[in-house]
Amino acid sequence: MSAEALLREIRAELRSRGLERRPTGRVLAELGVHTALLVAGLAVFFAAESGAFRAAGLALAMLGHLGVTTNSHTWAHRAGSTSRRFDDALAFLTGGLVSGISFVFWHDKHNRRHHGSPNVAGV
Repeated sequence: MSAEALLREIRAELRSRGLERRPTGRVLAELGVHTALLVAGLAVFFAAESGAFRAAGLALAMLGHLGVTTNSHTWAHRAGSTSRRFDDALAFLTGGLVSGISFVFWHDKHNRRHHGSPNVAGV
């Protein structure tokens, strides 16, 4: 059996078990929570006069930023919704504007090159 045929068979089995559904609502909710943590952390950091509160605000903002960046990974893989344009728009917004990672760079380096030949030495 060719690799392509095996992949088609695996995808068909995943679909038959309902495991290929895109969790758009959950991924959007996670993005909302992480964005709120980022904004709240920045607000505390800039408003606080105490070093301890500023450190706590910075830690909260970092956790939110990490969550937004991780969420961006989902959109960049076009795994958040059934709409390619929606996924690309969210990947651009979350990755490009929040994390500072160019969507075009990410798509080329990560999606095309890394996932195009994972674990192949020299590729």
